[in-house]
Amino acid sequence: MSERRTGARYRTPWKYVGVGVSFAVTLALAMYFGYKAGEFLDGRLGTDPWFQLGGIMLGVVAGFRILIRDLLRDFRASEGEGPGRESDDGDR
Repeated sequence: MSERRTGARYRTPWKYVGVGVSFAVTLALAMYFGYKAGEFLDGRLGTDPWFQLGGIMLGVVAGFRILIRDLLRDFRASEGEGPGRESDDGDR
């Protein structure tokens, strides 16, 4: 009754679980390293907590940037070139 699709358009739920776990780990690590870098700078410059907050915000931005990049890459790979898109032949 239910026909199993094959090919590039069929995506399993595990692919999305992988994207979610990857995003969570990336975001946590980026925030941690941003916090630690901010803590170091605040200790050196005596500006507690401003560089810590800035480091955390940069970590959040970096995490979401990586998520968007990965989702766009996955979308482009699953859709192919798409209508109106030419392959990159180096003519530009």
